Amino acid sequence: MIPNSATKYCCTVALLLLAACEEQETSRQQSPSTRPELKLDLSSFRFVVEQGRKTYYQSRNYIESGGIGVTLTRGKVCVENGKNCVESAVRYRVEAGKVLTQPNHKVTTILNKDNITIEYWGTADNGEPVHIKRTVKTSGAKVTVQ
Repeated sequence: MIPNSATKYCCTVALLLLAACEEQETSRQQSPSTRPELKLDLSSFRFVVEQGRKTYYQSRNYIESGGIGVTLTRGKVCVENGKNCVESAVRYRVEAGKVLTQPNHKVTTILNKDNITIEYWGTADNGEPVHIKRTVKTSGAKVTVQ
């Protein structure tokens, strides 16, 4: 049989260890990850032919889920299976854990079937570089995002 004071001591130590583990788990759940998690979702496509070009309007949704804000500073769109690219300076801010939605972006191509790439580069608030890329496969009015 263990003396009463030893039992109290063991119980106290066990409770302190449990409390420490619980506190660690809580802080892990609340603290942001050490890496930004940025995703580009393309939605709400609308197809029209404008001045002889196949035009694809879409909403661009930048989704940050890692708990670290991101500033995108450069964008690039390539059409005609990568043969024709346009690159530009941008300044898009995606706050930590938030979504930035930009409706009515458009991409045009002369090809009926095309692989269109949309890319962005920037920097997370922790200094890490960020790069996102999506490919849009088109066949007339049909669109598939990869």
